[in-house]
Amino acid sequence: MDFPNLRSTTRAILRVTTWIESTVSQEHHPMLNWVHSDGLRCPDLPTACDALMDLFEKHNLGVARLNLGIFIRHPEFGGLVYQRTAEDSKLFTLEVRNEDLQLPIYLQSPVYWCVSQKKARRWKLRENGELEFDFLNELRESGHTGYAVLPLLGTHSRVHVLSVATKKEGGFSDDTWELFQRFAHQAALLIDALSVYRLAEVMLGLYVGQQTGSRVLNGEVYRGVGDIIEAVVLICDMKGYTQICSDRPPKETIELLNQFFEQICQPIEEAGGEILKFMGDAVLAIFTPGVTPLPSTCRSALKATRIAHKRLSETTLHPKIGENLDVSAGFALHVGRFHYGNIGASNRLDFTAIGNAVNLASRLESQTRRLGHDILCTKRFAELAGVSGEDLGRQKLKGLDTPEEIVGVMKAV
Repeated sequence: MDFPNLRSTTRAILRVTTWIESTVSQEHHPMLNWVHSDGLRCPDLPTACDALMDLFEKHNLGVARLNLGIFIRHPEFGGLVYQRTAEDSKLFTLEVRNEDLQLPIYLQSPVYWCVSQKKARRWKLRENGELEFDFLNELRESGHTGYAVLPLLGTHSRVHVLSVATKKEGGFSDDTWELFQRFAHQAALLIDALSVYRLAEVMLGLYVGQQTGSRVLNGEVYRGVGDIIEAVVLICDMKGYTQICSDRPPKETIELLNQFFEQICQPIEEAGGEILKFMGDAVLAIFTPGVTPLPSTCRSALKATRIAHKRLSETTLHPKIGENLDVSAGFALHVGRFHYGNIGASNRLDFTAIGNAVNLASRLESQTRRLGHDILCTKRFAELAGVSGEDLGRQKLKGLDTPEEIVGVMKAV
């Protein structure tokens, strides 16, 4: 009998047996079940990121730092980054601007390598000499011994990235690295599904407003469904828009409107208002009280209107290079009851505000030129907001049977 060959064969069998046991163990590792159990109960990306860190800590994988990078489409932001460390349970969130994705700090990073190559990779950070990415050198200097990036491949060419760093001696072991790759493969579609939900929130917020978008996303999608609410209606309309744009090409008109809306909308949103829609050169916004008393809501709406008016009066618009254009607008504020919900056809809905209160505000704004005030409000709004202005008496508004008591808040500039 050839004992050396027997010993060699025995060692080979042991290696194969160990590999099989390791593979079976990995396939049935309890961490892999998370995606199809607790993972499905994560309502959003921040919750999922927290859950991932807790999961890695539960299974003693030595993760000292976890990053979850999410691809998202937005006019200003190209992605979201969620980060947690073993030393701090607080979740850190960063919005990555589109221009950030063109900077060297991103283009020369392991994350960009992962996104562009769509491959997973790990690094041992205790090796001598310079590492290929500055970020890895920084990690090593901060006491980390290993780092890994794993692509989470979604649909429509989306690539999200899970990255982990450790301070364990020798970095991530081969078994841990293998487990991470298996886990990332299974978790990819879950993270992508949550990113699509987040994308839906973002897109609805962009097109119909944050508050309205949230209601639509939560199931208020049936025609005629909505609430009768008492809230503030704000309407703003550019003065002289038809004449200003009559001889302009569409590109200059769009640029003019974009600059105009920027001055108007930011103060409204910062004060808690909701931009419901743009109507040509006009803005329809509402301020809903919620848990805030109605007088406080009226004061917030008035403050936002004054800031928007001031910004517009101090800003020169530039619809084309070399042109300076001073633009003014009329503002109307009213508080009343109206339907806030869905209207439209069976296959085309609009979530908006409908009712006499909205009609009154619209008619009121049209009187700003005649009455010589850039900001007008109804007597009831003035009383609730505690504003002292010029009492303009009862005014007949087009289409309304009863004259309305009007207050002039801001003289025309």
